[in-house]
Amino acid sequence: MLKIITPSSWQFDEPIAQMIKISSQGLKGADLSLFIKRAGHSFADELQNIELTPGEVPVHLIAIGSTEFYGPNRNGDGFKEATCKKDHNSFVKHARWYRNHKNKNPDKSFGVVKASSYNPEMKRIELLVTLNSTKEAADRNGGLLATEEMEKLAKGEDISVSMACRVPHDVCSGCGNKARNRSEYCTGALCKHGGLASKIGTVLENGHILHADNPDPTFFDISKVFRPADRIAYTMGQLEKAAAAGVTMSGAELAENMHLTTPLDFSPAGDYTASVIAQVKIAQQLIEAEASLQAWAHKSVACSPEVRTAKSIPTAQFVTTTKVAQMTRALAEHGIVLPVEEFLVMIQGDAEKAASVAPQVRQHLPGVYSRMLADGSFEIEARTNPFIGTDNTHMGEYRKLATALAPDYSLTPTYVERRMRIATLRGVTPSPGLEKLASFDGPGEDLARQYSLYKVAAFNRMNPRIAELSLTLTLSILQN
Repeated sequence: MLKIITPSSWQFDEPIAQMIKISSQGLKGADLSLFIKRAGHSFADELQNIELTPGEVPVHLIAIGSTEFYGPNRNGDGFKEATCKKDHNSFVKHARWYRNHKNKNPDKSFGVVKASSYNPEMKRIELLVTLNSTKEAADRNGGLLATEEMEKLAKGEDISVSMACRVPHDVCSGCGNKARNRSEYCTGALCKHGGLASKIGTVLENGHILHADNPDPTFFDISKVFRPADRIAYTMGQLEKAAAAGVTMSGAELAENMHLTTPLDFSPAGDYTASVIAQVKIAQQLIEAEASLQAWAHKSVACSPEVRTAKSIPTAQFVTTTKVAQMTRALAEHGIVLPVEEFLVMIQGDAEKAASVAPQVRQHLPGVYSRMLADGSFEIEARTNPFIGTDNTHMGEYRKLATALAPDYSLTPTYVERRMRIATLRGVTPSPGLEKLASFDGPGEDLARQYSLYKVAAFNRMNPRIAELSLTLTLSILQN
């Protein structure tokens, strides 16, 4: 489960981010005294041992308050003191400074986390972030110039910050229910306190605030945002609706509404197999490809039905899980990722039914990987992805069919360029894209999620020389 956490959702009564004034002789005199007052002696001592290279501007950031001292934040998320002590270093291991959670590529970051610490006096996680104030520092850290941040800090203005984390599960503070995503949140039927599904953030009669405890967080993103995440939700009308209904918008719901994703090089924590991690990384690549569709839109003509021959997926042939997995593998060997309608034919064995539901499924495809990664369902489904199999029975037969389909469906450059030439001769124009739906419930969403698992399985089986091509990844989205 992914979550958005905002430091301002706790009452720290001081600026969240503050530039540390360090002279050429180091942190000394009045500047040292001010820093000790804010961060304590132990962090000040640690700072003295951290090497800062030219162009790196140190910033002290207050991140997380422990539940025992501050309570949960206003979005109903809590982090116990033991958790803060145990997991604060994940900021150093995984997080960089981004803007608006655009965290796919570390090259688009603006700073790095040099150190993290749990302040035992103030009962909170604190960070030392260095921002890139010069091009040399940006190049050295593999990022960009933090011009906007430096201007605000130089003026003494506070910076709105949001952080992102992944948790294998969270725990209801009232009944102890463990949930891997929001769909598993407890309800009034099982939790005497009403359940996190509808009562998160509620103050109970005994004064306890019902919240989600996060025992094993991995923090991977610190972002400067135009407004804190919950304020963004407010301007979008989401918090206003939640407030009218008397409910709190949780950190997990914020992450879903903001389509939060993880960086491309981020490996999920927990008991995930190598296969699941590989599938997560493919899903992240597909999210990145979806963001760059416009640059490749002209090539969508290569996926138009108008440039294909009469060949199609035979109906009623691949209706068992084993056969579908075998056919997925055979097609992938030729660089084929089926369009959604042909995929539906493959799993349903009914061309007429597939044609009737395909338009609805297509509308649910934009953002499907972001939604699945945000609500934690992708990793769960990837454990038993039905489109990944090892049975080689009948592979020769399926490979023969895949060879015949390759001219019409392969997304490898040779076949794509050939179909583009045909499209030019036939006057085929690029198709318009689909707008994202406001709601993603119902059978269209269920089939879109199945299709997303199929695509990941196809790329998982594909020759790496094919799968690494951004064109192939992008065309697998454009063809729908």
